[in-house]
Amino acid sequence: MTELHRARTATWLLFLFNGILFASWAAQIPRMTERHDLNHQTLGVMLLLMTLGNLLAIRPTNAALRRMTTGQVGLIGISVMSAGLLLLTIAPTVPLLMGGILVLGAGFAATDLGMNRAGARLEEALGTPIMSGLHGAFSVGIMAGAGLFALIVSQNVGLLPAFAGLGALCIALTAALLPLHQRTLDPAVNPPEDGPSRAAPSRGIPLILTLGLCAALIEGLINDWSTLYMGDVLGSSEQAAPLGLAAFGLMMTVGRLIGDGLTRAFGPVILGTLGSLMTAAGLGLLLKGQGEAVGLGGFALVGLGISVLAPLMFSAAGRHPNPAAMTGLITVFYCGFLVGPAVMGLLSAAVGLHLAFVLPLALAVLSAALWTVLKTPVQDGGPSGAPSELERHPQRLHTELLPAPQGREDKDAVLSHHP
Repeated sequence: MTELHRARTATWLLFLFNGILFASWAAQIPRMTERHDLNHQTLGVMLLLMTLGNLLAIRPTNAALRRMTTGQVGLIGISVMSAGLLLLTIAPTVPLLMGGILVLGAGFAATDLGMNRAGARLEEALGTPIMSGLHGAFSVGIMAGAGLFALIVSQNVGLLPAFAGLGALCIALTAALLPLHQRTLDPAVNPPEDGPSRAAPSRGIPLILTLGLCAALIEGLINDWSTLYMGDVLGSSEQAAPLGLAAFGLMMTVGRLIGDGLTRAFGPVILGTLGSLMTAAGLGLLLKGQGEAVGLGGFALVGLGISVLAPLMFSAAGRHPNPAAMTGLITVFYCGFLVGPAVMGLLSAAVGLHLAFVLPLALAVLSAALWTVLKTPVQDGGPSGAPSELERHPQRLHTELLPAPQGREDKDAVLSHHP
């Protein structure tokens, strides 16, 4: 196994650990609500604190990435997440609980930014798509963390020793993998903020962020509202209603695990368009159909379609010469997960949950349209009526989303992972 492939394994495990620790927090929410007697309003504030911790950590994480390797930043993030998980697990009061959630959110953001930067650099070094598989590792971690929590509860194991051991294990393994990151991925010191990176062009960033926002809003809406939609709109029983979210999550994991092969086969532009259209088709099925079978099929289709969109955007942002692309995309995702469910709540109160699901459908159609625009001659800068570079080579995305990196020839500025 080459150094690059060992580094790929190390980065995959970093995504996995992040998912396990995040699921360990999410699985505690019902127990946490009961223990501290939280009403829905207070619980909503708690969830906002998670996002606030995410946003507060972005600036210091970027500063750390200019002085440390992505592996070192990932280790700090995993350590902070573990500390936050322990604090919210043992917190005797609501203020301490809020502090634990804030710390957990900050650690999650640090890990998230570090591991996506590592994945983008490694993907470029390997010359082949890997970002979808890395995000698939996070999804696997979510399922593993949820299953581990269920096992802990069923065996009457104390949460404190269980999560202390889990956190210590994740920290130790992340630390053991540090040499792989350092030897293959990162310089010891990244360019300072006032160096060349600040002067890097920003062309293409708004499009990256818009596509990322569409994906984040849809994913956040489905995560928070699918169970209610299954029960209130499609008439599912209380026991079957959560299966819509399960189908969505399962197919998202499957899609991400096979997404790198799909990217190689179709190229990012075609795959992004197809993923958006599949998402729209699933949402259309949910709007038109009735019954549990329709719900399961619709949410599964949405999960499979949207699974590839975030990895494609993170890959594009990671290859952009301006580091603001990655920072902006992560910020957009956090804000999308926060704002989307709230907007859906207001919309459903006004027009009903059924009609409110037109919103994610419209976002999926917008996403497909934006991906299609990437292939037009005007966008490619070619002469009117002449086939564009993306039409001739649809797997090439860099000429549309990303300007040529400074100091490189155009032929090297292609986001495609093909020679």
